[in-house]
Amino acid sequence: MKKFLKITLLIFVLLISVFAFYYVKTIWFSHQDEFTNVGLDYRIVEHGDLIFRKGRSLVSQFVLLMDSDSPYSHVGVVVRPQDSIFVVHAVPGETDADTDYVRMDYIDDFLDYENNSGGSIYRFFDTINFAIPNTAAEIAKSYFDDKIMFDPDFSMRTDDKLYCTELVWKAYKNAGIDLIENRLDTAFIPLGDGPFLYPSSLIKSKYLNKIYSFQIKPKGEL
Repeated sequence: MKKFLKITLLIFVLLISVFAFYYVKTIWFSHQDEFTNVGLDYRIVEHGDLIFRKGRSLVSQFVLLMDSDSPYSHVGVVVRPQDSIFVVHAVPGETDADTDYVRMDYIDDFLDYENNSGGSIYRFFDTINFAIPNTAAEIAKSYFDDKIMFDPDFSMRTDDKLYCTELVWKAYKNAGIDLIENRLDTAFIPLGDGPFLYPSSLIKSKYLNKIYSFQIKPKGEL
């Protein structure tokens, strides 16, 4: 009987421990604003900026493996109406919905610590075409408003579905500037419909300057 009670107590303690672990984890990441230290001064972020991030997921690691010239796995376009800062981007699997649409997330959610470790801000620079970033940001927002779907085939040939780098490129191209001058990547991606556009091709664009790089850490960690 004593042995049975000890085993029952042990199982009970284990169950409580597991529950407590997942409860604390849920609370931790549901209050990301309180516990995340993004080394980025949001005052420098402008409408139409490109924001790159380095993800922690398996998909992110796959992108980094395929695109060895880039330290980043994902990119979006900053949309800054008044005092709020959003990022328009196309990404799979970040909601429980069956269909993934172009997202417009608060910048804090885009840079959450659970999924990302760092990033950079890149800005379009052209003294003549200075209105291009504003137009590109509005076009990117229209992809969200029109509920354009994420493109799991990574095809550059369709406009009714987009993936992250394609969204950025087409927003700027439709605004009047081809950031990559139509030099697409031809490296093989399993199940993809090439040619493709890697983050490194945008980073190397002669039209973009890196404004700031930052790390994402738990709050309190220097």
